Amino acid sequence: MPAIIKSIDIEVPAERVFALVGDTSRSSEWAIFLKEAELLSGDGRSPGSTYRWIFKVGPRSQPLEAVIVVYNENEALVRRISGELEMEDRIFLGTIGGLTRVEWTIHYQPPLGRLGALIDLIFVNRVFQNDVETSLERLKQQLEG
Repeated sequence: MPAIIKSIDIEVPAERVFALVGDTSRSSEWAIFLKEAELLSGDGRSPGSTYRWIFKVGPRSQPLEAVIVVYNENEALVRRISGELEMEDRIFLGTIGGLTRVEWTIHYQPPLGRLGALIDLIFVNRVFQNDVETSLERLKQQLEG
């Protein structure tokens, strides 16, 4: 299962960072591959809360369902995503001096079996990694700006 692990340091308190990253309905404001995020059930903070995502890496958009698995305010958010693409994403926050370190890990299973794995190896993983890096930069700019 491919994994993407990226981190960034942001010069704002963890509470401010988590106020944005912990609100899945606002993910499309900074995560460039999430075009929509709509709360379907729960309060959006408790494990079991579900969202409908419109997700786009590459040329095609697809609907996915995201379920919150872990929600530790100002520390961690873990979501399990299902649909045509199976993923788990984990966002962890830590403080270093006056900085908040955001670490984002995404494990995903490429669709389409062996063909999907080959396409992922050649193209999709690189695009997805770039999108994650760009998303973290957008998050930083939005919070520090």
